[in-house]
Amino acid sequence: MPATARDLLAQKNSAVVYTCAPEASVVEASRTLRERKVGCLVVTDGEQVLGLLSEREVTRAVADGLDLASAQ
Repeated sequence: MPATARDLLAQKNSAVVYTCAPEASVVEASRTLRERKVGCLVVTDGEQVLGLLSEREVTRAVADGLDLASAQ
């Protein structure tokens, strides 16, 4: 039987999914990533999943010279 996302989470001993609002600034989201020691946040509006924000997107924004203090 193929592994599932649930199987992978069980191996990590973590079933918690961290989220952020679409209005969260990149700085706020980055702080959540650091504080929660995760590499990705699920962006939600109420119960609707809008997408993912990962360390990769933040790194690309920095490399592109985006002003993170004002970025959304």
